[in-house]
Amino acid sequence: MRFCFLLVVGVVMAGFAFLASADNPQRIGHTTLTPRHSSPDDKGMYTAFIDPTNGYAYFVGSYLFKLDITGNLPVQVGPATNTGQFINSAIDAAAGYVYFAGSTLRRYALGAGSNPVTSAGVLALTAGTAASVVLDDSDANPANHYAYVLCTVSASPARVAKVALSTFTELGSVTLNAEETNFLFGSVVDARKGYAYFMTAPSSNASPQVVKVKLTPGTNARVRIGAANLNSVGTFIDGASVVFSPSQRS
Repeated sequence: MRFCFLLVVGVVMAGFAFLASADNPQRIGHTTLTPRHSSPDDKGMYTAFIDPTNGYAYFVGSYLFKLDITGNLPVQVGPATNTGQFINSAIDAAAGYVYFAGSTLRRYALGAGSNPVTSAGVLALTAGTAASVVLDDSDANPANHYAYVLCTVSASPARVAKVALSTFTELGSVTLNAEETNFLFGSVVDARKGYAYFMTAPSSNASPQVVKVKLTPGTNARVRIGAANLNSVGTFIDGASVVFSPSQRS
């Protein structure tokens, strides 16, 4: 009888544990980032990225803040780095770099441990003005990682340039279709499946679209797969996400 009682208690406790995992999110606290800059101004933080393996998160306005997230609350690591303001970022944690598209493609070294983030090069692209960037880091070897950079061209369809990250060199680009000229937020990548998705901003005669581009190995050419209209009117969409199927999750 005592054994049965313990078994029931174990089942009940397991049930409580299951219910606890379904609770609503709770606010734990906050971390103030200092100092408050004015020259240039901190501005809005439009992008952030995380390196969960090493325990750091990064937030970018006009300045990039590095935070240690291994404790109960994030702790700022060293002074912020003046990087400029960007709408998106792409982290290559295995190689220790982050990339921003801001006219050019800009690379920063994350800095091991408590070391600060530092500038690690700027690449001007022949494909046009860099507007957003995603990474193909599906290969475990960082030498085989590539960036796909959405580049705008005045009064012309945009292009997607491919950059070899190991050498930080442009490999070429693919030109998108007519009306696919204006891009803002919402660039996402499914590196495991091998596709990137770029969101167009609506124009006076076009609704927003998602353009699908095939990621290719090595120096193989980029491929535009197609596009899908998201609305019948011009509506701005400021974000996007990729949901992985259970078979894709590690």
